[in-house]
Amino acid sequence: MPEKTQEKKEANIVKEETKELIMTLKSYNEIFSDFDSRPYNQRILSDDFIEELNREYRDMPSEKIRLKLLIPENQRNQEEETIIKKRINDYFKQRYIANYKTYKNKIKSGVWLIIIGIILTAIYIFLITKIEILKISFLETIISVGVWFCFWEGAYLILFDTNNEKPILDFCKAMANAKISFESTTK
Repeated sequence: MPEKTQEKKEANIVKEETKELIMTLKSYNEIFSDFDSRPYNQRILSDDFIEELNREYRDMPSEKIRLKLLIPENQRNQEEETIIKKRINDYFKQRYIANYKTYKNKIKSGVWLIIIGIILTAIYIFLITKIEILKISFLETIISVGVWFCFWEGAYLILFDTNNEKPILDFCKAMANAKISFESTTK
């Protein structure tokens, strides 16, 4: 019995492990877009910075992230670092919300397409049993194509297209909750 309890504790420790991402920067500006000259609390994050974070995250996904940003000591400013930490977390929270809406909309669209497919099937069956001429008509072809499209496109949206959104959602959620710290490098 004690062995099983110990195994469960070890399994929980593995699940809760924090992944550390370390990035070396020359200045705070490397975090942000070169084309955005607004203050740090409003600036857009650099595509290079986001892609590098995402690449590192994909190597070992984790719900708990500790982002350590290394910067030369002579470039550090405590007030700016506080603003930048908040900006990074806020940016990924906004991206998570936007991507989650997209994810949910794809599921809703898929469900609606399947429902429409079921309705079209019911209409088709009703018309075929009531109107004998429909068996060879153009309307039969149109309805059957509509049924196939709705079922397959709805299933595709729910089963496959939403799978593309999951890694993005996981990344944004992890980065939105990341513990961010700045440390000095000797340069």
